[in-house]
Amino acid sequence: MLKYSFILFLFLTACQNQSNKPPIDQNTYKSILKEMILTHIVSQEIKNDSVEKPLRHLVYKKYHVDSLTVQQTTAYYSQHPEALLKIYEEIYQELKQISDSLEKEKPISKPDSQKTGVKISKKQVPELKSIIKGTKNGKKE
Repeated sequence: MLKYSFILFLFLTACQNQSNKPPIDQNTYKSILKEMILTHIVSQEIKNDSVEKPLRHLVYKKYHVDSLTVQQTTAYYSQHPEALLKIYEEIYQELKQISDSLEKEKPISKPDSQKTGVKISKKQVPELKSIIKGTKNGKKE
């Protein structure tokens, strides 16, 4: 009986989740997700899906993780949707800040009609009028 109780105890403890923590800490996981989003955007922007997988592997290498660990962490956070929502909200805010800073750096140049024309002095106006009057349909009279 003691033998069966011990086996049952081992079975029950082996089936329990060993840790209530995700394999990857929250800040690192957030950074990984953010970079994964950016790699997806880059591959879509250059219209080449074959670029995304190698970029993803570079992200794994940068954070010293593998795809299985990322999947396990994703599974953990799928069981904790409030924490996952917080991570995605933080990622959204960070990406929005990046986007806003890029928009501020990129000057929007609109042509200024006064600056794009040829400068003419008042003395030249009568001469130009006479040239224009002397020309009809692009031909001199």
